[in-house]
Amino acid sequence: MSNCRAGELIGVWQLEDRIGSGGMGDVHLAHRIDGVVKQRAAIKVLRAENQDIAQDEAAILRSLDHPNIAKCSDSGLTADGRTYLVMEYVEGSPITEHADQNGLSVHRRIELFRSACSAIEYSHHHLVLHLDLKPANILVNRDGQVKVIDFGVSRQVRGADRNKPAVAFSGPYASPEQIEFGSRLGFPADIYALGAVLYELLCGHEPFSPHLAAAELERQIFEDAPRAPSAAIYDSKVRRSDAGKNFRVEPEDLARMRGGCRLSEARKLIAGDLDRICLFALRKEASRRYRSVEDLQSDLEKVLEGRRPSIARSGDPMYSTLRMARREPLAVLSIIAVITALLAGYTLWVGFSAGRTAIVEKGRRYDQASEGGVMDLRERLRPKLTSDPRLRPSLDALDNVVRVAAPVPSARTIWDKIREYLLPFMYRRRLPQK
Repeated sequence: MSNCRAGELIGVWQLEDRIGSGGMGDVHLAHRIDGVVKQRAAIKVLRAENQDIAQDEAAILRSLDHPNIAKCSDSGLTADGRTYLVMEYVEGSPITEHADQNGLSVHRRIELFRSACSAIEYSHHHLVLHLDLKPANILVNRDGQVKVIDFGVSRQVRGADRNKPAVAFSGPYASPEQIEFGSRLGFPADIYALGAVLYELLCGHEPFSPHLAAAELERQIFEDAPRAPSAAIYDSKVRRSDAGKNFRVEPEDLARMRGGCRLSEARKLIAGDLDRICLFALRKEASRRYRSVEDLQSDLEKVLEGRRPSIARSGDPMYSTLRMARREPLAVLSIIAVITALLAGYTLWVGFSAGRTAIVEKGRRYDQASEGGVMDLRERLRPKLTSDPRLRPSLDALDNVVRVAAPVPSARTIWDKIREYLLPFMYRRRLPQK
């Protein structure tokens, strides 16, 4: 990295080494040289193609006055016509590194994260989207105070700004709508990024691997649901040292960074409500995430107080169904076909049973009426037929008619046997033992 601007004078500031670089420009550490006050600052010098954006960032930062947002005190042009911004210098480390280096407990990590939420909640109330939230832009200074920096790609939620295409892609912290061309951006994009930062704070992993190729990472952000943080903590983590070498952090070490917990203890602290909160904020559809940072804050506050989060636990079965339908359409169609066939079969069986019952009942009533009429006739004629021996054959014929008219008992089915023998046994109450 070249430090060609080191030593250059910009107004009352003298640039020192470059401390950051991105798509918008370079950030240099600087110190004041006019002797009025001893002060250090971070000066961002933008590239030529980003001059208009610098003016937007300066205007936005001047409108925001919050203790957890790094301030912008001045702006102007360098000798070669580049726009520069004089910003508050935050001497600290990314929120995830600070938490790991200091072995903060899960409870303390949530409290630290809520300070970042407070800053974004404030910016949203002023209709400002950050759109580049990630651990590197959420710093913790030496006093333990959180500072959100780099509003370089931020925009205001009004007018034509909201419909401008996104100009930053923050790896696994970017929401689906930020990497989809032509999508309209709103508060849910920042809420997604906050959920991704919280995810990493809890388990030490990003929701999706930052080492993936860009195309595969975008595909996963669009299509795949991240695992629960309590499950991801069982994976080792590849990190890069200050010397530029990769090294592996084992799951047991990740757990010890969380207040000295064992792996099983760390998982138990994260599993359940914190899993739900993270995954709720990381939903693919913007309309199904938290409606505001206040709602996210509310759920986290309830967890800290030992209560259940009301929003993340509200449940949304339709969301799960739609996600499954998108991932496994053939399986969903098969399930629907089986359910439809079962319902159709049940409907036919009920209709057939009802018709058969009606026919049997009609026949039974007809048999009862026929038997009653013939028996009544026999009782009336019997005295006359028995009084004359010559009419004896007529009496025998009448008795045969009565026997024929009597209803024939239907054949006993397996269901008749179940009702007769099994059901009384199943519902028999046990007598209390003496």
